[in-house]
Amino acid sequence: MPAAPSTPKGQKTRERIITASGEAFSKTGYGLTGVADICAASDIAVGGFYRYFSGKEEVLAAVVASLEARLSAEVAGLPPAADLRSEIAAVAGLYFRFVAENKDFYQVMREAEFACERVSKKFYGSFASAILARLAKYGAGKDEAAVYALIGILSFVGVKNLLWQKRPVPAGAAAAAAEVFLNGVSRVTPDFAALVKKAAALKKAPQPKAAKNTAARLLASAEVVFGRLGYGPAHISEITKHAGYAAGTFYTCFKSKKEALDQLVIKLRNELVAKAAAYSKGSASRTETEVLAFIALFDFIAEHPCGYSIMREAEFVDFKLAEDYYIYILNGYTAGMRAYARPGEFALDDHETLSLMMMGMGHMLGLKYALWSAKNPGSKEIENLLRRVFSGFNKTKK
Repeated sequence: MPAAPSTPKGQKTRERIITASGEAFSKTGYGLTGVADICAASDIAVGGFYRYFSGKEEVLAAVVASLEARLSAEVAGLPPAADLRSEIAAVAGLYFRFVAENKDFYQVMREAEFACERVSKKFYGSFASAILARLAKYGAGKDEAAVYALIGILSFVGVKNLLWQKRPVPAGAAAAAAEVFLNGVSRVTPDFAALVKKAAALKKAPQPKAAKNTAARLLASAEVVFGRLGYGPAHISEITKHAGYAAGTFYTCFKSKKEALDQLVIKLRNELVAKAAAYSKGSASRTETEVLAFIALFDFIAEHPCGYSIMREAEFVDFKLAEDYYIYILNGYTAGMRAYARPGEFALDDHETLSLMMMGMGHMLGLKYALWSAKNPGSKEIENLLRRVFSGFNKTKK
């Protein structure tokens, strides 16, 4: 890593590279942006670039670190709130404003979730620490799981409205986030231990054998290769080599790398939906159905770490894939809650917003405790996470 510039001119040049990099990443994506693109955008020679950064990943880290520092500083600078509910609502409102003011750079940070895990972990860890510091006086200063669930809520509400639909976050979203954080998703308290046990038994049950035809083997290899290298840098020859085929075999099944990605995302999505349906079969309430779907997501991430990375990256390759994955699942959750939820069973009457918040919580807790963790969460840890999500901080604090 090159030393930090010691002169004002060098510092300005480094900042210019960071700004230009963020803009380049937001336009073409991190995976498809090269050092030459960054140099052209910042009007600097390639040789000059390496005086300041060792490579593209270090620039990404600098872009995200700048965003991270500003967000954490703004959270710390919020005026004191009257109570915990007001505190959470204030953090939520600040977050939505921050994303609205930094859309392009925030999109770069989101891409870091799969492009550079350590950068993403640092960003979310810093944001979580800033929130926990504010919540310390309410006895929630060590409730990391609850805060990561809150970040998931804010992230998905912000992304869907501000980035995908390009509209303001609806009025009342900050208050709704505070309500779900405090009192949980559901007003029903199921037997979490029994549901975790039920899911564990289903996970151990014999599974249908996966298809072994050429297309299926190539998709299985694409899952690994795309997940490890990223969609942009991955080559078709690497997919066929991993599958044990000659390079030309790929084109007997797929017209292009993009077609393979399209089919892979749908395949993984359908596997996740099928797993959630299998786990929740015979549920006594819609709350139990949602709890078991949550567990199914954790198990799916553990079984498909590369696949889950691809499903997140697909949005940046083609937004239609985000619709095919995220919006498809959101619509399914929303329809299920509208059809089967009992009156007053859930925290919000707006089932679409609540479903979106639940997806965000599942995503963020899945990253933190299933994908980024050195070991998969045990039954007690899963139980604790479920209580945080469905019963809220007020009912679960020690």
